[in-house]
Amino acid sequence: MIQAIRLYIRDEVLPRWREVVFGSELWLAVAIALACGLWGNRLALAHAKVGDITSAVLTYAAIAFGFCLSGLSLVLALPDREFATRLAKSRPPGSKASHYSELVFVFSWTAIIHWLDVAGAIALFILCGSDERIFPACDHASAKELFGLIHRECLWPDRRLIVFAATFVTVYAVFQFLITLITLAQVGRVYIDTLRTSA
Repeated sequence: MIQAIRLYIRDEVLPRWREVVFGSELWLAVAIALACGLWGNRLALAHAKVGDITSAVLTYAAIAFGFCLSGLSLVLALPDREFATRLAKSRPPGSKASHYSELVFVFSWTAIIHWLDVAGAIALFILCGSDERIFPACDHASAKELFGLIHRECLWPDRRLIVFAATFVTVYAVFQFLITLITLAQVGRVYIDTLRTSA
């Protein structure tokens, strides 16, 4: 498994690291997660139970994960050989990878992010328990707690970090899923153009 992860990072993620790191979806997810981590205890959602939130996240992430795996399988088994060849030979402007490679990456990266979302929700459920609130009643906005020092009545040093991480992965996954849908629409448009020119 470690070897497969290392090869995926080397062959797929590192050549596209600028797109991943400087993409607006990543920084929007960071901003939303930071706001939820710092001020989320003021929202009505802060009174929700961990079990309710993880159930909703697991339901969404599992459906999106399945969609991405199905889409990836269909992309790898494109029935139209001429169209697949066209995608494999053409490249987006300024990219070393082909359109086909980019399409496969979008599906696989989105699937991996949703897998992380599923794993994170399960870990949150196991570590926090289903009946605990997202922000415990003892979670005060003191300077000591912001730096992660343990509060006597709290099991966790500070829930803000956990809320930030969980929110970031979920929001980033939602944005990636939107990008996948837009990419599919673009590929569909190219396919329609191919059919028109070949007819």
